[in-house]
Amino acid sequence: MEFVSVNRIIAAVGRNLGMSDVNMYADSIIEWSFEAEKFIGGLNSFLKQEDDLTISGYRASLPSNIVKVLTVAKGQVILKPTHSYLRGNATGSDADTDNMADSSRYYIQDGYINVRCEDGVVITISSLIVPTDTDGYPKINETHVEAVTAYCMWMLKNIDYYNGKAPQYIINDLQKRWIFLCGQARGVDGMPSSAELTEAASYWNTLIPIKSKNGLKNL
Repeated sequence: MEFVSVNRIIAAVGRNLGMSDVNMYADSIIEWSFEAEKFIGGLNSFLKQEDDLTISGYRASLPSNIVKVLTVAKGQVILKPTHSYLRGNATGSDADTDNMADSSRYYIQDGYINVRCEDGVVITISSLIVPTDTDGYPKINETHVEAVTAYCMWMLKNIDYYNGKAPQYIINDLQKRWIFLCGQARGVDGMPSSAELTEAASYWNTLIPIKSKNGLKNL
């Protein structure tokens, strides 16, 4: 699984739409690229990563490029999410710990994970992150480049449509292409690899047929 810089998306959008200065929309294209990856929602839209975080004041700062926390563990104990912050807790204060059910629970607020642990305790989080290049720009799964480019083209042309500079049929065509490529990218992500297919075949070949009462063989 290879990831490429979002600059490739920016260049593709500019080339496809014949724009002389696409960089004036660079920030918007970066945001749209992230949106497109979330809409694709495939197994390979983002990277899985594990980080060890040290608790201080009942909380720890989360990585800046995090998309979603998958699992939180303290040693061999898996912590459970809670929604205590909905009751008006002040992040990082002692009041948080009074409202937390116990040390096996956590909640996330304002870029921090809050957990009832003493200072210095290390927790491990498994999460989905946005990979970034050396300049700090997000990277896009190479197999999603065509779909993400289509989404950005559609969004960019929507601006012209809202300003009366592009006919609706063009917007509809761009939308249909994005929807098709989005589904295609999601489908490719869901396909098992050759190694996974080989493993599944090996399991299938080990199954032993069992005769039913009427003499038919079933697996």
